[in-house]
Order: sequence, then C-alpha cells, then structure tokens
Amino acid sequence: MKILQLIPYFFLSWNNGEPADLIHELSNSLVEMGHEVTVYTTDVFNKRSKLKNRKQIIDNIVVYEFDSMGRYPFVISLKMYMELSKTINNFDVIHINEFRGFQSNITHFLAKNKVPYIIQAHGSLPTDIGSSLFKMSYDQLFGYKILEDASGVVAITEKESKQYKAMGVSEERIEIIPNAIDYSKYKDLPDWGQFRNIYSIPKNENLLIYLGRLDETKGIDLIIESFNILSSRSDNVKLIIAGNDYGCESDLKKLVKDLDLSNNIIFTGFLGMDEKISALVDSDVFITPSYNGFPHTFLQSCACGTPIITTSKGDRLDWIDGNVGLVVEYNKNSLAIAIQNILENDRLRNDFQLKCRKTIENQFDWPIIAKKIEKLYLKVINENKIKGKFN
Repeated sequence: MKILQLIPYFFLSWNNGEPADLIHELSNSLVEMGHEVTVYTTDVFNKRSKLKNRKQIIDNIVVYEFDSMGRYPFVISLKMYMELSKTINNFDVIHINEFRGFQSNITHFLAKNKVPYIIQAHGSLPTDIGSSLFKMSYDQLFGYKILEDASGVVAITEKESKQYKAMGVSEERIEIIPNAIDYSKYKDLPDWGQFRNIYSIPKNENLLIYLGRLDETKGIDLIIESFNILSSRSDNVKLIIAGNDYGCESDLKKLVKDLDLSNNIIFTGFLGMDEKISALVDSDVFITPSYNGFPHTFLQSCACGTPIITTSKGDRLDWIDGNVGLVVEYNKNSLAIAIQNILENDRLRNDFQLKCRKTIENQFDWPIIAKKIEKLYLKVINENKIKGKFN
C-alpha cells in the first residue's frame, strides 16, 4: 500500500511523545511490513527547519515539512494544500492524525471520490478540554461532516469510541486500537543506579516518579499531598517530578516548600529519552493521577518494568489494575495507601514488574499494533472498492 500520514507536527520538531513520535514509530513499522509511507507535516514548531518544502528520507519514510502560517492549533499551510492537490491520487489511503485542523479540512475537500481517509483524534475529541469554543465552532462548521465522510476512525480507548459515536460516527466505522511502543528499544535497559547517582539518591531509598507535563490538569499536587502522608511515616522515600513546565511549576514548588518536603522532592525539568529510561529503571513506582486517552508514558514505564499507580480520574484502561499496577480513587489517602502497598509488598511489586514487560511485549509492541492499523487500511480500501466509491 501507498500510505499518507498527515500530522501538523512531526518528531523532527516535537519531543513530547504524543502523537508525533507515535506516528514516526507506526510509519517505521509499516515500512518494515513492506508498505510505502509518506508524511506531510508543517514547521509550526520548527520555523528554523532546513527541511521546509523539501523531500527527505528518514528511516525509509518520505517526509515533507511545509511552511506554515499561524500558531498551533490554528495552522495553515498553503504549500501542503498545493502538494496534496497534486499527489492525492498517488495514495491508497490517508491517515489523518489529530481531528480538528487544516490537514483534516484539505483532505476532506480533496479526497472526495479519489481516496479513502481515516481519522485518529489521539484523545482530542472532547470539547471540555482546551479551547472548547474553537472546538465547538470547528465541529459545527467542518468537524461533523469530516467525520461523516471518513471511511474509518481510530479510537485508542473504549471511552474515545463512545465520543466518536456521540459525534455521529457509526459503530462499524470505529476501530479501537491502543497506542504502542517499540519494545526493541527497551530490551537492553541501562544498569540500575545510573539516574540515582546523578541526583545523589541513595540506593536503599524508595523512589517514586511522575513523568509528563507539569500541567494543573495532571493532579501533580495530589501526588505531593500523598507523598507528604508517606514521608510522615518513612524518611526512606524520594519523589522525582520530571517534565516541562506548562504553567504550574512555581505553584507546585511552593506547595513542596510549604509542606517542608524540599529535601525529598526533586524537580528535574525535561528529560531526554536516555535520561527518561534511566529514571524509570531506577524508580519503584510510576504515578499519574489524572490523564486523558492512552498515555505513552504508561507504556514506557511498563517497558522499563516499573509498576503504575493511577486513579479512576482517567480513561478506563483495564490492563493496568491488578496486572501492572493499581487504579485507586482520586484522593490523597487512597494514593498514599496504594504507593505504600507496592513499596512494602516485595512479592506484589516483583509480580507487577514481571507482568509490566510481558504485557508490553505481548500486547503493545509496534509490530502487533501496526498489524491492526494495516488491517483497518485494507478494510476501508476494499469496502470502498466494492461500493465503487472511488475511481
């Protein structure tokens, strides 16, 4: 198959993991399966890029990064439109990543009676998150029609499947396909203790980690409050808070200072991939109280053998609770008890650690998930051929 991936930003300019890195890894897997993959993206986060409007081969993926106007999510690329209008007939299927945006509009306009497209919203469907006025306006003007004419959609969770249905997508056009990870990158993990040495964390101390955006929606304050309960019972535990500041770092640091926890909580800022893996390997528990969709960090944590603790304030992921970690109620006491249970129960922790890596290898490795995506592509291509919809 000749496959076009459309995404407003790619891993070339975006280091936040989702969905840019996911599409890079999916494209790699599809190429390894024998397909031709092209990526159309923009320079919205990469204005100094030398790649602009030129073809480059990256991991056998053909990548175009086009000039753009505006700021994300209001991104317009006339050169992307011009290129797609000339090349659209070259592709068997188009995979639109992120729902609301220029790439969806131009594909909907240009693909009619020419090539089937699928939509993968990557958790962005709800209008109660982010700029909801923009989302609601977009949906009324364009969104519902774009979804109506899509040959298929990808939901990463059962909750997202219901969100598609609420927007009028019929059940037979919805495929629930979770996120994935390249497990081969995690088979040879760094030696235990490397990250601890950098931050002078004793080997006999328990280490907890939060890894992700420092955003008020993530419930990091709840982690700190639960950690305060733990530290009142034991002085043998430290907490790492790692990630870029999205507006709440100063408030979090003030809370840490007010609770007199400054000696036991370390803010590292953004961690590169190697640092991230070392941090997860050295941690006893990975904690994320609040999330939407299917966080890549959950998969990264499991690939490193680090158990997860999260709460019911997130999309339901049945593979976590009792298998690779614990899901508890969203309050500091429940979170503290769950952390303590894993730290103090060696048998439980060891069981979770073993199941973490096996779960990734058997369920969420890219070759497994890419097969499901491939099956969806073939399904929409064949269905539309039977219907005679496309020339």
